[in-house]
Amino acid sequence: MTKFVELEVKPEGASGSVLAIPLSSTGSDGKAKTYEVRNEKGAALLKIDATTSSTTLGALAGALQLPTYADDEARDLAIAPASLGMLIYNIDSDKLQLYGSTGWINVGSGL
Repeated sequence: MTKFVELEVKPEGASGSVLAIPLSSTGSDGKAKTYEVRNEKGAALLKIDATTSSTTLGALAGALQLPTYADDEARDLAIAPASLGMLIYNIDSDKLQLYGSTGWINVGSGL
């Protein structure tokens, strides 16, 4: 299976471009892989762990953009299967939604 990660590549203070980088979730040995993007000081900024199907972000500089879906149907078509802890923004309900042990639940009040 291949996952795509979008990274914006730009010099500080300048505009850049978004690159879709395909990452194979398994190596030639058939074992799951882990990828990390590190800054110049060696701190992990982004970790993609195919062994657990998780993505971890390090320190953020600026706003975090969550995946956004028009409604429950669009969300369910795009995310199959969902995993515990996924967080999205649902435009129709104007809510953040979290995937928990009982399914998708609304988080907090409308934004």
